[in-house]
Amino acid sequence: MKIGQKGQIVIPKVFREEYGLDPKTEVTLQDVGEGILLQKPYVDIVEEFARLARSSKKKATFDLLHGIEEEYEERMHRSGLL
Repeated sequence: MKIGQKGQIVIPKVFREEYGLDPKTEVTLQDVGEGILLQKPYVDIVEEFARLARSSKKKATFDLLHGIEEEYEERMHRSGLL
């Protein structure tokens, strides 16, 4: 893999599919000493529910809550905690 003229890299399809990296997915880059770690931002599920509960403009729909639950389970599986 090579870095393009604009500093871009292509993430192979197998990794994009495995980690749910669709176009416009937000990711973070972190210097870990021996390299760069690319990952989806950590979502604090308790804070996310609290934010939804405080919001008078947004109502938590089943689909939204289900999406949060799926994301949480996916991260737990990847970390080996489930």
